[in-house]
Order: sequence, then structure tokens, then C-alpha cells
Amino acid sequence: MGSRIEHSVQVKCSPQRAWEIYSDWKRWRSWNGVYGDIRWVEGEPWVAGSRLEVDLLQPRPMTVKQVLTVCEPLHKVAWVGHGVGVTYEQWVSFSPRRAGGTHVYVWIELTGMATQFFGKTIEEVVRDTIVSWFEAFRAECDLGAATEAQRSTSVQP
Repeated sequence: MGSRIEHSVQVKCSPQRAWEIYSDWKRWRSWNGVYGDIRWVEGEPWVAGSRLEVDLLQPRPMTVKQVLTVCEPLHKVAWVGHGVGVTYEQWVSFSPRRAGGTHVYVWIELTGMATQFFGKTIEEVVRDTIVSWFEAFRAECDLGAATEAQRSTSVQP
């Protein structure tokens, strides 16, 4: 088995604010229901080579282990991970949009033996999880854009 899943969202905030929201893993639980605890178990957060364990809450509780392979703040981040009989590589990129805001693009490649997971294919489960997480991320970023707008109007004379 090997497959690639892609998803993207357009957010209203700047790439800097989108990265601030994305990289603040301690707050992820406050705006989405996909992840539970996230622990950096080796190295420093958001540094290539660092290892983390992520407790997923959906579609069922489980822990996946990941190694950060690339991290260029404001631009892109990548890791490889393992869980439920699948190995995956995931990339997320942040690009400014001419019209304002940020284009956030994610792709994940899956390999491994698992094919079914709670009556769905593993691809369907991963796609549903990614869409759910990034739509919640978009909503949080759009709130961040409102905060940015409030800051810029309150600073002007």
C-alpha cells in the first residue's frame, strides 16, 4: 500500500500569524478535537531531528511517534511518523497570498500494511482527520486575522 493525500486551506492571517498558531502545539487541543497530549520526547520543539509523541483522540485514542525532518519557520515543516501499522511522511507549507492571507498546503504519503480502520480504508480515515484538523486550523487562523486587524487599527493615530 502507498498513497498520497493532499489538502489545502486559505487563511485570512499573515504567514507569521499562521505559523505562530501552528507552532503553538500546547494550544491545539483548545481549538480542535483531533489531538490530545503532544510531548517532545527528544530535542527541542520545531528543530529537525527532534522526536515527539502525539496522542490522537479521533477516530480512536492512540499514540503516534514522529521525527521532525525539516523545519523552516513561516515556510514549511515535515516529519515522518509511525502508527497503526502505517509509516507516513507529512509536509505542511505556508505561502503568502497576493490578495492577503496565507495558503496552507499539506500532503501526506502513507506506506504500510494497514488497509482497514474502523470500517474505512486507512486513506479515508487519514483524509478525514487531515481535513478536520486543517479546517479547525483555518478557523483559528481567521480569528487570528481579526486579532491582527484590531492590533493594526489600535496602533494607528
